[in-house]
Amino acid sequence: MQSKKSIIAATHDVMMAAISFVVALYLRLGDNFYHDYTLLIPSLLLFTGVSMGVFLYMQLYKGVWRYASLQDLVAITKAVTLAMMIFVPVLFVITRL
Repeated sequence: MQSKKSIIAATHDVMMAAISFVVALYLRLGDNFYHDYTLLIPSLLLFTGVSMGVFLYMQLYKGVWRYASLQDLVAITKAVTLAMMIFVPVLFVITRL
């Protein structure tokens, strides 16, 4: 069973992934990004789900740390890269095919 701190950390990371997706779209498309990007909500939910799945698969929350080490930074970078490598092809299949 996961500890409370692990669950809080996982929830925080998934929420930050969702916020980062919206901020990235806003920075890319400008003020009217919602009107230009009609698949915002489904894409946001897909990205959040993929991120959550990858973060749990990569076991980022085995232990909650007070100070992150270089090894933790490498694990986070691998998890985020894997999440993007899964999300982009899945979104392509959904929107283009």
